[in-house]
Amino acid sequence: MAYHTPLTKKTADFLIDRAKRNEQHPALRSAWSSEIQWKVNRFPGTLGEFLDLFLPCQTRCPDLTTATKKIFTGLVKEEDFKEPAIYTPVIRGLRLLVKDFPPKKRLCFVDSHSTQLNFPHQRWAENHGKTAPDISVLQAGVEGTKVSQWQDISLVFEAKNGANYDPTCMTNESHVNTMIQLSKNARNLLLAHNALSCFVVGIYARNMRIFHFDHAGGVASPPFDYIKEPGHLREFLWRFVDPEVGNTVVGMDDTSTVPSNIDLRDARKKLRALDVPALEPLQARWISIPSEPIKYLTTRSLALNPRVFSRATLVREALSLEPERKLVAVKDAWRQADVRQPETAFYEAMAKWFEEHNEQPFGLATMLCGADLGAELEPPLEVRAPGPSDSDTSAILDNSAASTSAAPPSTPPPSRQRVNAVSYHHTISAFFRDCKDWRKFQRNHMRLILNIVGRPLNGFNMTKVLIQAFCDAIKGHRQAYNIGILHRDVSEGNILIVDGQPFQGMLVDFDYASFYLEAMAELEEFGQLNPQIDIADLKNMSSEAVEAFAEHQERLMQGVVEDSDRSRVSNELKERTGTLRFMAIAFLDLEGEEVVHLLQHDLESFYWVLVWVVLRHTNYFHRYGPDTCNKLFGGADEEACKSAKLKWINSKHSVVVKDNRPLTVLLISLTRLVARAYEEGEPLTYESVLEIFEKSLARDDWPKNDKAIPVQHIDTSKEVPVQNEPDVGVSGSLKRPAETEYPSVRSKRKKGDGETLSRHGQD
Repeated sequence: MAYHTPLTKKTADFLIDRAKRNEQHPALRSAWSSEIQWKVNRFPGTLGEFLDLFLPCQTRCPDLTTATKKIFTGLVKEEDFKEPAIYTPVIRGLRLLVKDFPPKKRLCFVDSHSTQLNFPHQRWAENHGKTAPDISVLQAGVEGTKVSQWQDISLVFEAKNGANYDPTCMTNESHVNTMIQLSKNARNLLLAHNALSCFVVGIYARNMRIFHFDHAGGVASPPFDYIKEPGHLREFLWRFVDPEVGNTVVGMDDTSTVPSNIDLRDARKKLRALDVPALEPLQARWISIPSEPIKYLTTRSLALNPRVFSRATLVREALSLEPERKLVAVKDAWRQADVRQPETAFYEAMAKWFEEHNEQPFGLATMLCGADLGAELEPPLEVRAPGPSDSDTSAILDNSAASTSAAPPSTPPPSRQRVNAVSYHHTISAFFRDCKDWRKFQRNHMRLILNIVGRPLNGFNMTKVLIQAFCDAIKGHRQAYNIGILHRDVSEGNILIVDGQPFQGMLVDFDYASFYLEAMAELEEFGQLNPQIDIADLKNMSSEAVEAFAEHQERLMQGVVEDSDRSRVSNELKERTGTLRFMAIAFLDLEGEEVVHLLQHDLESFYWVLVWVVLRHTNYFHRYGPDTCNKLFGGADEEACKSAKLKWINSKHSVVVKDNRPLTVLLISLTRLVARAYEEGEPLTYESVLEIFEKSLARDDWPKNDKAIPVQHIDTSKEVPVQNEPDVGVSGSLKRPAETEYPSVRSKRKKGDGETLSRHGQD
């Protein structure tokens, strides 16, 4: 079944303004509130059924002794349950509960409420605030008295000052704040271990709730009195360290293992021989794809999506030892199983085309292997409608792919038929959303191995290399487009600088891509195609792509295409995809409207990514001074982002990069081109955009060794002075690019329009 993703409002993945990253700042709270809305729900069955579903166990938990049944009796008076007084008796009781666990599975509990921990990935730590979990649980079998990083932690307990803080009712601000705190802990646990799922336990006076989180949502167990019935808590902890599938604890990736010290030592030697950056020990894992014989040792992280309920994309550099020693890129992501095509399908289509036409990819990587682990390692979770042997109100969660009849997600699942062992490469939480289309929120774990390792855009050593990387990535986009694939998610992390290849930049991450020709054929048939696009004009496409388009049109006319397929491909182009700050203006703050995603929108995203990189990593002048990036990209929602972008392209003030006339002229020319697309309705094309890039690259006055500078953070709580126009010392005589220099960027000028570089648009 196919679905059209609803027009939900997008929010920023992190806040640019450092002052807003404070845990108490309203902007950060608003972003997290939007992130968790409707995604964390109550489990409708019993606690036992919750444990059976989320923590299937290999062996039976030993019964509690009479003495152990009274371990929390010290918690009596109301003040005993207040923070931080509650931490010590709870930790003491938890230690007694696991005292007789086997040494390799025994858990150690640490009071960490005053320990501020950095974001799990150090490379992006400055984009996120610190967190301090109340009670941290170390890895199984590890002893200790403190934690220093999220990688030390396997489980978190968060305590509140009373039963009224239970967040599952979400009726007031304190409930929202508590749920945000739980979700942040889950985000950090998932990222620290690249885990498939995790658990966070909430303590509300005498009651506890166990929260299960995966990348589709969260599920809260029924509350239980841990003082009166500590056996429930012991049962949970026993199951947690005795997973039916995988290693160490429930939720860890069973296709990923920690390397030995000998492995790490050997890897460091091989990396030195390859003359590449040093290994990051916290990111080192042996990973595999079950259907492939080769194992890869990841060495460092390259790109990351920090959202908890998302694709959660993580790209890592890895060392391949077979059939030859080389570096590859390993990508893990969680795709919406019933909504999106697997990314492997797009790489396979491109590889087939290149092979048939004896051509080499340009500006594109090649997939060495890849798999949908959610489909490969376990059948997707289904719901079996009540049968004659079931009660009238029951539904059974079933791992059998044979059952397809859906019951309402609010129906209690009192029992579970375990057909196959669960490995959690397929999410479960979305089933408990109170909506009929819950399947479209379920996600499958994808893993791809790519043949080329790129480096991020902020690692350029010269601005000319940066611009060449953009130019080559756009050409890669064009090559995929000519084959029949529209990328639809051009963003900073998806454009990489490449060394040692015929091209210096490449486009990656086809998670949101579409075989757009089929969709456009349907939209034309339905009369929904944007009138400014002439579908008959296919001169930029390959002959095979044109034939595919014509063939799909003929199938539509003959009624061969199934309704479900018809809705999938046509809805794909009407779906808004991408990162908020890089999305085309036409997609922002639509208020129920639908816009077909076309080539011009991807090309506009290339422009916004370039402006982002320039404002963060070059020495530039702009009227807004060092606050320019925050003014343009700092909006936390669509309305603010759209307003800022429209103001930017229509402003008389432009960016002047110090001692870099080629880049300055290129930015002004591209800005005018984007502005004209909205003013005059002339869509961006490969020809118009690449002409600007290529003529800029042909100049001989590019600076040397002007490498990327670190991001300059400013305190926006203080007034930032407005800068004056640059003097001659910045770049000599500052004139606008001549119309003859970039003929495709000609624009209508008003009488008296200035000639300085600071005026690229109408006043």
